Amino acid sequence: MKTAVISAFPACGKTYAYQHFQGRYSILDSDSSEFSWIKDENGQNTKTRNPDFPSNYIRHILDNIGKVDIIFVSSHLVVRKALESVGIEYCTVYPKENMKSEWVGRMWLRGSNESAIRFVAENFDSFVTSVVDEPHGDCIVRLGAGEYLPLDFLYGIFQNHD
Repeated sequence: MKTAVISAFPACGKTYAYQHFQGRYSILDSDSSEFSWIKDENGQNTKTRNPDFPSNYIRHILDNIGKVDIIFVSSHLVVRKALESVGIEYCTVYPKENMKSEWVGRMWLRGSNESAIRFVAENFDSFVTSVVDEPHGDCIVRLGAGEYLPLDFLYGIFQNHD
C-alpha cells in the first residue's frame, strides 16, 4: 500500500476529512501536539516541550506508512524539514496568500482556542508566503475561497508516483 503523507496548514480540512472519508480511505490524523509536549500524570499536555520532538513524531509517521492510505501531518517547518531529512515523500497544502480572513474565520468557527487563532492571524502572511521557499515535499496545493483538502487528487499523486 502506498501512503499519501499530507502536511496541511490548520483549517484546511484534515479533521473533517478524517471524520467523513474513512469509508473511502483509511486515514490517520497525526496531531503533532500529541508528540511535541511532555505529558502530565493524567496524560495531558504540559507547557514543557518534549525534547524528543520531532524525531518521535517522525518515528510515528514511519511506523504507519504502508498501513493506511493517508496520513495527515503537521505543517510546522521543523516537521517538514524532518520529513525531508528521512526521505518521506509528502505534499504540502496551504491557503493562498489572500485568504487570511477566511482562514482565521474557519479557525474561529471550528472552536480553536484564542491563542492559536491569534498566532495564525499574526503570522499568516509570513507562513503562507515562505512555504514556497521552504521544504514542501513533492507538491504544494494552494487553497482559495471555500476550498478544502482535495483528497482524491492528493491520493492519486502518490498512487501514480514511482
